[in-house]
Amino acid sequence: FLAAEAIEKDADYRATRKGKILESLNEQQKCKVEDVQRRQLEVLFSEVPDFELHFPPGIYDFLLLPLEISKEDERANRSHVDKTSSYLMDRLWRAGGRSDRMMTRGEVLFLSLVSNLWMKSSHGNSSGLYLGFDRPTFCRLILDLGLVDQDTVPYFWAVSLFDEAARIVRCCGRDTEMAMAHLSPILPIVSRW
Repeated sequence: FLAAEAIEKDADYRATRKGKILESLNEQQKCKVEDVQRRQLEVLFSEVPDFELHFPPGIYDFLLLPLEISKEDERANRSHVDKTSSYLMDRLWRAGGRSDRMMTRGEVLFLSLVSNLWMKSSHGNSSGLYLGFDRPTFCRLILDLGLVDQDTVPYFWAVSLFDEAARIVRCCGRDTEMAMAHLSPILPIVSRW
């Protein structure tokens, strides 16, 4: 009983002390985003001394940082991807009928099946990428299927179309515990729709 009281008293003391320290900091000291991002790059390139000197022209270090997304944006992107993916299962094909698609429902479903097989072969069954295509898999697909060439469909243009349509989503599996979901990767995904 006394030990529990002592632990509780210590926790209260730490919380009070932490609050006082945070109150004593001004806004500039509280949030040093540049320092955090600098440290992230140092960890990323830990084995390369003076890594900035090796960047090609036009590459800025902020482009190499891990993706970040707020919980609200993540929730909105996830619901958008889930909603548009559900259009594929609509037996009446309402959304497909309203859109100006060049393919029939059967062709769209077949293409979706092929893209799912491609994602499974790239990432396995439990990757959580059932939502759609990630960028590396899309790039590999268009190269392997010969969908790009320098004259008619340049590679950079096809990938830029992917980038325009992509939404940033946390790619955790369907059965992932919510307590562990924050450890899942954040990737730009294009919905299967």
